[in-house]
Amino acid sequence: MAKMYHFRAIIMSLLFFLFVSSTNAFLPQNIFVTNSNNAAAKLQLQAVTTAIEVAPLQSDKHAEAFTAYMTKSHEEKLKAIKVVEDNRNAEIKDLKKQIVEMEELSIKLEAYQKFMKGYIVNAHEEKFNAVKVAEAAISKKYEGKLNAFMLKAADSNSIAISASPKSFTIQPK
Repeated sequence: MAKMYHFRAIIMSLLFFLFVSSTNAFLPQNIFVTNSNNAAAKLQLQAVTTAIEVAPLQSDKHAEAFTAYMTKSHEEKLKAIKVVEDNRNAEIKDLKKQIVEMEELSIKLEAYQKFMKGYIVNAHEEKFNAVKVAEAAISKKYEGKLNAFMLKAADSNSIAISASPKSFTIQPK
């Protein structure tokens, strides 16, 4: 039983040590925890109280430094965001300008295609009509010559045929 009591005492002291050391982690470094009621402990407790009063001043300095750092960081972040936004806005403006130029080129291209389609069709029709007119003129010209040549040939045949004597009788009335 004594061994059991001794074992429990060891465990309890270890638990107390863990509890005290874990709570000391949240206190300033110059504060010591004691469980004594002597005068030295009271002086140490008074020093601790003074240290706690001084500690907020130091933490205020740290808080001010941290606040200044965060403010500067936030301002730099805002500047960086502004630069990125300006770059994006410039890029968007350039892209919109390119879209307008592409639309203008598209309109010009459609007008050119329409013009070329009409030009090609009209040119083909004019060529076709010109060929027909030329064929008709040449046909008329050569038909006239051919007819003249054929008449001469027909006249010469008729002359040859008429060159043979025919007999005619005239009868009185």
